[in-house]
Amino acid sequence: MEAPDIRGQWNANAAAWTEMSRAGFDRYRDLVNTPGFFALLPAVDGLTCLDLGCGEGHNTRLLAGRGARVIAVDIAESFIAAAAGIPHQGIRYLVGDGALLPFRAASFDAVTAFMSLMDVADPERTLREVARVLRPGGFVQFSVLHPIMSAPVGHWSRTRPGRARRAPSASTSTRARSPRPGPSARRRPSSVTGTSRSRSPTRAGPSPGGWTPC
Repeated sequence: MEAPDIRGQWNANAAAWTEMSRAGFDRYRDLVNTPGFFALLPAVDGLTCLDLGCGEGHNTRLLAGRGARVIAVDIAESFIAAAAGIPHQGIRYLVGDGALLPFRAASFDAVTAFMSLMDVADPERTLREVARVLRPGGFVQFSVLHPIMSAPVGHWSRTRPGRARRAPSASTSTRARSPRPGPSARRRPSSVTGTSRSRSPTRAGPSPGGWTPC
């Protein structure tokens, strides 16, 4: 199976996504996902953080506002250009692939991924890279779509108490079960957030790109 063109798909959607989210239409992010994420986030003041899949930089700026030194990465050049267009102290933006991060091992105290990991082309390789760049004792926190939001086809039905619920159909279409990423992916209401700490030491080594994060 041919790998999806994640970079191309997000570059095609970035301008519209940035315009709509900055105009206040990303309600679920602002009212649900982001408040929930930051409520669980450990203290980051003074930490060097990697923000993976930063998009237009909204949550990256909030992260830096809590005192973190942030390196923000996104695969879409259009998103990085939009994010860098809003100057903010303590943030450096880079175009990069989460499956091949251009950083030395054990470079970061923390890694965050706000509603982005479900859109990467190779999740397993990306998580291995996250583990590689995270220092021993550091933590990773990410949010993704709740699995119920990825059901092939759904409809609303009523439970006995009268509450509405989303019921998936019995469809087994591969295309339906693996929706192409786009602006709708990061504004859906149901999400899951988790935090994990690095337990095993990671050997330091040279960055693939020769760059050392500040």
